Amino acid sequence: MDCRGQAARQALTDTPLATVIGDREADIYEVFARLPDERTHVLIRAVRDRALGTQGRLFSAIANTPEAGRIAFELQARPGRPARTVELAVRFAAVSLRQPCLGADRRDPGELTLNMVEVREIEPPSPKEAVIWRLLTTHTVETCADACRIVDLYRSRWSVEQLFRTMKSQAIDLEESLIADGDALERLAAAALIVATRVVQLVHGRGAAGQAFTAARL
Repeated sequence: MDCRGQAARQALTDTPLATVIGDREADIYEVFARLPDERTHVLIRAVRDRALGTQGRLFSAIANTPEAGRIAFELQARPGRPARTVELAVRFAAVSLRQPCLGADRRDPGELTLNMVEVREIEPPSPKEAVIWRLLTTHTVETCADACRIVDLYRSRWSVEQLFRTMKSQAIDLEESLIADGDALERLAAAALIVATRVVQLVHGRGAAGQAFTAARL
């Protein structure tokens, strides 16, 4: 089970609704089986073409689902990939995942019913660069609008990644700290988080998000 998600769930006791969002490394059957509860949802990008409870495999099942609509947005730049506007076909369906045969904990359910959203880029620059996201979630997905909301939630994960990247390799380099005292290191991490948050806010402010504000000296 994802220990970080479990720790977050235990810490956010006053939160009425929380969604744990994970990239492909979080595609673990035990996460889907154990983490969700009445106020905790999961949203994980699938990497494993899992067996379904009835027959067939996950990826082919969603690929054969009729297109529900299309969505377009600006795909942010990353090293080796310039920013571009992408148009994607949206598909969604309820799926029943079968528990893996190897390494499974038999205390977990033999099948899990989740909702899957797939977005697949229309006319990508090349097959290798095509955007294909397959998102498994416990959130209700009954309409194309629901599916697009799930995609937007997943995309919000990028801001969190940018925040921690700023704390680490791209700016503050917190991991290179030579502080050995645990309490002092925790205080340094808290201060670094505040600084990294301000830096990310300034970066976001350069774009459309900041156009509504007038620059001021404080």
